[in-house]
Amino acid sequence: MEDEVKRQMSDTLAVGFMLAMAGGFLDVYTYMTRGGVFANAQTGNIVFMGIRLAEGRFLVAASYLVPILSFLAGVMVAEHLRGRFTATGRIHWRQVVLLAEILILAAVAFIPSGAADIWVNSAVSFVSSLQTHGFQKMVGAPVATTMCTGNLKHAGAAISLFLKRRERTDMYLALRYAGLIVSFIIGAVCAVPLTGIMGCAAVLVCCIVMLLVFALMAKKSV
Repeated sequence: MEDEVKRQMSDTLAVGFMLAMAGGFLDVYTYMTRGGVFANAQTGNIVFMGIRLAEGRFLVAASYLVPILSFLAGVMVAEHLRGRFTATGRIHWRQVVLLAEILILAAVAFIPSGAADIWVNSAVSFVSSLQTHGFQKMVGAPVATTMCTGNLKHAGAAISLFLKRRERTDMYLALRYAGLIVSFIIGAVCAVPLTGIMGCAAVLVCCIVMLLVFALMAKKSV
């Protein structure tokens, strides 16, 4: 069974690197167009909520619950999709996750910056959660395609094992994590000029990347 999972297209380098590029792009996009926030990960929102609570600004603190709860809802929806579409076998549940991401981000592209930014960032948090829960492995190893902290940790552990055991598999693992981080950076770098030119519509670039991933996943295994 494990070998079968490792051969799925969702578990390949191509899919992992492309989704990491989309993750980097989204972080820069929300920072540049949606109020200077990073919507992919929720640690910052939790920290800011704590700061506002300490300051006695309870209504402002409560506003941070919106993206946090959106992220939580994304995990629950992704888990439901896994149970619902695994049973049918007609379409892979991760492809359904990608379609949901594409539709939400396409809608976001037409919402101007301003008062609705908290809801847009919450929508992006929901998308990030879907992707985080839907794509958790690459070539059998645990990964994250919407943030880099875990990948840095795993890369450091793999390098440490290589220095200790001198086994090439450990170095290959470290290089795969490095590839994910570089892909994330490439996505972020590309987002800067494209967001400057396209504004809020720049998020459509992520939709294109995800459509390419969806097409790749039409091939069930490698």
